[in-house]
Amino acid sequence: MFWKYYVTDSGYVLTFKSVDDANLQLSKYGEYLYKHLIIFAPTVKEFGGALSMGAITVFIDDGRNVLIAGSSQSAGDALHELASECGLEINEEGSTVIDHMNYDVSDNGQHTTIIADPANPIDAPVIVGSKDIPSVTLSGNWADCGFG
Repeated sequence: MFWKYYVTDSGYVLTFKSVDDANLQLSKYGEYLYKHLIIFAPTVKEFGGALSMGAITVFIDDGRNVLIAGSSQSAGDALHELASECGLEINEEGSTVIDHMNYDVSDNGQHTTIIADPANPIDAPVIVGSKDIPSVTLSGNWADCGFG
């Protein structure tokens, strides 16, 4: 459903490929084939075809967008390396974020299930949408962007 409502209904055309496909490439004859790259392969150890760390970082440097999804249980070597190239640090396997102020009371005192109040995000509707939404529950391992 996510793809229907948020991506294809916004006018984007999606192309699905396996991350280890031998024919993967971001460009052909010096022209990019895509404006955006989504990698939902949290345990990938290496990319297939012409998709490499260098190709992805050049793609980003050329103003393209990349969205990656990892896992709090395991992030593959390729995602660790890509994150590092972009100035992000993915924490070790099994680590979780702890918040002693905004936790869900149902998490048995661990404070690792976090409630994000919709009143707290920045006032930027283009980025966060409407603040007229229910609270969001988060848990797991987040990337450290090194800002602040």
